[in-house]
Amino acid sequence: MENEPKIPWTTAEILEATKGDLLCGDVKHVFEGVSIDSRTISVNELFIAIKGNVHDGYDFASDVMTGGVRGLIISKDDAGTDWQDKGIVCVAVSDTTKALGDLASFNRRRTHVSVVAITGSNGKTTTKEMTASVVSMK
Repeated sequence: MENEPKIPWTTAEILEATKGDLLCGDVKHVFEGVSIDSRTISVNELFIAIKGNVHDGYDFASDVMTGGVRGLIISKDDAGTDWQDKGIVCVAVSDTTKALGDLASFNRRRTHVSVVAITGSNGKTTTKEMTASVVSMK
């Protein structure tokens, strides 16, 4: 799935989806996608600093910016850092995990894709692979 075209995100769309506050940056800036993994993020993606049980994504924000990433979503609790002199897009939200879900929901609405849920205690992986194979034929 790496060769699939990515759906771009403008800062304006990110703000609409997350209801976040633009701390700095251009509302017309375009990102190729979003990522929560500082190890694999592309320079054209938006970094979302998720607070987890073990790691806080905000701890990796400076490293990601040093690597060339031009935008991030951070918690309003972390908004005290001045990102304006870095020349990036910075959006502050109440909850970064919720913001990730809000972006996913917004993306589903704008793409009009169908969603299939496969549940059960046995055979989910096989059913998922068979379903993907059949659907990919169209």
